[in-house]
Amino acid sequence: MNSRRIKWLAIGLSIPVAGIIGILHNSIGIPSVNGTGLHWQQIERGNWNAIGIHVSFDGLVQVEILEQLSQSKASSTKEDPIHVSTSIPSIALNQIKSVEIDRLIVQREGEPYDTQLHGTVYPTVALENDWLSVGQVNDDWTLTGTLDSTTSSFTKLPIFIDIPEDATIKLQFNLTVSNLNEPLVGSLQNIELTHPLISNKVRISSLDLTARQNDHGWTGTVISPQEASTIEWMLIDTPEDLEHPNWAINYSVALEDLTTWFGTSIPNAKSIGHWVGTLTPTEASITGKDLGFEGQLYGLHRLESGQPITYQPIHSNNTRLLGPNLQNWTPYPQLGWLAKAVVAGEDAPFFTHDGFNTEGLTRALNELLREVDSPIGGSSITQQVAKNLFTGNQVTLDRKVEEMVYTLGLEAALSKEAILALYLNSIEFGDGIYGITDACNQYFMKRPQYLTVKEAVFLAAILPNPRDGYRRAKMGRPPTRRMRAILENLVDGNQISRIVMNEAMREPLRLLLPIE
Repeated sequence: MNSRRIKWLAIGLSIPVAGIIGILHNSIGIPSVNGTGLHWQQIERGNWNAIGIHVSFDGLVQVEILEQLSQSKASSTKEDPIHVSTSIPSIALNQIKSVEIDRLIVQREGEPYDTQLHGTVYPTVALENDWLSVGQVNDDWTLTGTLDSTTSSFTKLPIFIDIPEDATIKLQFNLTVSNLNEPLVGSLQNIELTHPLISNKVRISSLDLTARQNDHGWTGTVISPQEASTIEWMLIDTPEDLEHPNWAINYSVALEDLTTWFGTSIPNAKSIGHWVGTLTPTEASITGKDLGFEGQLYGLHRLESGQPITYQPIHSNNTRLLGPNLQNWTPYPQLGWLAKAVVAGEDAPFFTHDGFNTEGLTRALNELLREVDSPIGGSSITQQVAKNLFTGNQVTLDRKVEEMVYTLGLEAALSKEAILALYLNSIEFGDGIYGITDACNQYFMKRPQYLTVKEAVFLAAILPNPRDGYRRAKMGRPPTRRMRAILENLVDGNQISRIVMNEAMREPLRLLLPIE
């Protein structure tokens, strides 16, 4: 072949090569070429930036990092997404069957996060790692997988920062996304939760989930089967502190769901109604709605018929008999001033609520949110009876759920006067002193109906910590500040006049105890 022919052959070959190079340069930049295919260090298209792209000669595409640019740098809008095909030279489109991703790295605030997702992206999506599967069919995206807070994939996420080390969350999820402008819908299944405040593992079989993103963050709702319980939340990422976002939760939780989730097994008993309220990082509220009880609880039918029951006081290793027909029982009409003083000190709305002092519960919740060292108690008198006679005082959430059920049972089975009599005949008034009959004999050597206002107020004042109250009384140091507060409550409740209160404060307190 002579030089002229070689020259024209070279020119003829250079024309399509130049055309291809021109297409590559105008579309996605000039690649480097090696024995396996074409390689681009970086491609910026629209609002997407791809790093480490390799197109092999057999048509496979590998992408090392894929990140979305800020809106100011993007040449297209979010409503005009860039598809994989627009980043590929048209001359090679027919050869590419899929985009294979070995490792998907997501950039956020300049920091890479290795999702460990791998799989196929084009023309459909099928990515997976050890806990998540992402799929796409037509316009619908599906996300399925598991969440386990004990695995390395989750221990460093902001959502788990405030969870105690010995708390765990495990669940399966199945979500569908049709459009980011439409709600994300799906379900959570086989939820398991452990926490230091829960003695048994919480198990929730399924919850329906709906979530939506708006200008302020994510909002969503989970609903239990038969729509018994509904929990709505709002999450707001604040620019100054992304790891501690603002949030709010509105809830309406059915007591029947609570007993199922916490594994509270009480035969022949069913609690009805809901707890309704709002929870934020700084404020909480809780209210009972349509609270009630169906069925029969152990021991209540005996109390209804006047028969004694056996119970073990919280700070005692021995059991005691309790009932109206026993010799040491003081009936309600003979409680005298003590009944009024105890209600004023322990549970002012006792005669009007349905078993729960929601004002006290709300106050206790807010003190817990503020991390008060010694939060006030929010338990009603009926709850204290349920704790003393049936559930014990273990400080766990599942014990509190069981206490709720017995509280509703007591309210359904007995009158307020009968519940108050049970309380005063069973409660501890000092080390080894149980019941108002023995307490009045130990402290004043008289029957309850003969107590003065001040004596009754003293006994009511030591109930929050009766052993410490007994010890201080023996040292000649009665709880005068709390006694004054109870007297003020009696005045506010029109039980006594201001004159009677002042007379009671001046009256000497004669305790028949060995002085230390």
